[in-house]
Amino acid sequence: MNMYSVSALRDDLPDAEACGYCVIPEGTKEIPDGRYTDNDFDYLVLNEGLESIGSEAFVNDLWYFTTVYVPASVKSIGEKAFGYRANGYKNDFTIYGYSGTEAERYANDNGFKFVTINYDNSTGENILTIDDSMTTSYTFGRTFDKVIVNPGASVHDEDFSYATVYNLILNDDGSGKKITLYGGAFSGTEIETLYIPSNVEFKSDNSGGLG
Repeated sequence: MNMYSVSALRDDLPDAEACGYCVIPEGTKEIPDGRYTDNDFDYLVLNEGLESIGSEAFVNDLWYFTTVYVPASVKSIGEKAFGYRANGYKNDFTIYGYSGTEAERYANDNGFKFVTINYDNSTGENILTIDDSMTTSYTFGRTFDKVIVNPGASVHDEDFSYATVYNLILNDDGSGKKITLYGGAFSGTEIETLYIPSNVEFKSDNSGGLG
């Protein structure tokens, strides 16, 4: 099993391994107890359909590994599965997932921040709404017809590096809350035109911008 395989998702992501992605192959149902890999990584992408994650499966000593999206299909997460270093130190970590799932339970039990994924395709369009923040662990390899960013939210460099976005809406509800875009937040996407309201602020991250 190649933990860095991206061929099961898309064939145009050849540099994912070099950029520190650990991508669990499609079809994986169970990840056993113990470290999945001796290699540290910056980003972890769990496959949809995954059902269980063993204890200490993704212990990681790299400081940049601070977020993960856990699919709703996951029904069991073992102790210290992620968010911890090899010495047991607990990181400042954020779990992304759906309300009422094992992901939320794990986040609450370990004192991690939990951010609910707000995704809707009931109209036939793939629409992602960001009220807080986003992670490349969720957006990796996905296509969105529309991404809506609401006041108070922030989007960072790398969050959409391996995603396709056709339309981006930056909302201003008059509340005075800012939308913060860091570095190359939407660089490389398919957005052709964009209206930027006055409540949007840009901050330096690593590189780039909207693309």
